[in-house]
Amino acid sequence: MNKDSFIITQLILTLSGILATLWLVGNDMVQGDYCPKLFGIPACYLVLAAFLLVLLSLFIRHRLINRIVYGLGAGSGLVIAIWFSGNQILGLDECPKWFGLPLCYLSLLTFAALIWLKLHISVKKRDGSILGSFAE
Repeated sequence: MNKDSFIITQLILTLSGILATLWLVGNDMVQGDYCPKLFGIPACYLVLAAFLLVLLSLFIRHRLINRIVYGLGAGSGLVIAIWFSGNQILGLDECPKWFGLPLCYLSLLTFAALIWLKLHISVKKRDGSILGSFAE
């Protein structure tokens, strides 16, 4: 897989996550209490912010800032997804479902994949097969 494939895959995952999360935010605005809360804030808003940070990072050319923004977005999204997936498994909270699948699980897989892609590009860069980070 070349650098462009990684970028396109990241963009597709991120945009898909944003669209799915916007659907959740819309449902939460209309129905109220649709998304479980973290510190009194509906989790779907926090997940949307995490996806938007990842998207923003794809357009930042400065390597350090790119990695910080990406890490904040993907890292916080992963932590939120782990928290709510764990609560779903333990029966402590209920994640919104899509065709019977709790969306916190899908969010967990998406953020894990985004982090794997970023780490994979960094490893490839070290051995010289891919140059630079995503936005370079």
